[in-house]
Amino acid sequence: CATYDYTYGLLTAHHVPEKHIKYIMNIYSAMISTFKARNNGAPGAMSWTWYQRTAVEATLYRTGRFEIEINLKFSQRAMVFRNLADKDTLVTLAAAGKFHRDGHLLGSKYFEDEEGSFEGVVEESDDAWIGYPYDERGLVVNKKRTLKKSEWEKYIEPGDPVVGLHIPPGGGMTPEKVDEAFKEATEFLDTCYPDFKYKAITCASWLMDPQLCTILGEDANISKFIRRFIPLCHKSMGRGVMSFVFLQ
Repeated sequence: CATYDYTYGLLTAHHVPEKHIKYIMNIYSAMISTFKARNNGAPGAMSWTWYQRTAVEATLYRTGRFEIEINLKFSQRAMVFRNLADKDTLVTLAAAGKFHRDGHLLGSKYFEDEEGSFEGVVEESDDAWIGYPYDERGLVVNKKRTLKKSEWEKYIEPGDPVVGLHIPPGGGMTPEKVDEAFKEATEFLDTCYPDFKYKAITCASWLMDPQLCTILGEDANISKFIRRFIPLCHKSMGRGVMSFVFLQ
């Protein structure tokens, strides 16, 4: 509670609407209810470092179905390139890290074996970029691709400003709700943080696992949501579903 005045000052300085201020000021109640849900009703609070982003630093906001986090830097092991002739055509190359021979990030659950692994490095020459591309599943292909500078431009690289998207429990994932949430997020950022020139919206959630498309079917709302993004592999411990669905 000692942080309220500080946080309120940050919010009012950016002319944040009242509904967002109320959401942030009530975040401590969420910490308590989440702890109770995960601990058979026992009193307590959890996720202090996570909620510090909201309740103290005021960088996490609720916009419709989702939460958005501002002032982030792109930290994925990738560089995104855009075709000069067709701006909607993108290619992503692995930019850092070591990858399993099957394309997963080495060290992920079930992908710890180093045999056949390779380094994801983008090489740059006078006229091209050369690296290992990501495929449509978000896995890295162990075959280099060359992107000519006369045809491609560097679009996103590690360190670029991005918005993080988080998915609170409940509320459904219909395309209409997703569209509304993105629209509200864009309007909020344009109004309250016009100087934050973000390059992309990123989402590092267990709900982005492309295996869910196979399990749920391509017409499921979650599957449709996943397809809105360019998939990139992320180091997985294989515990997301247990933590967020079964609260273990």
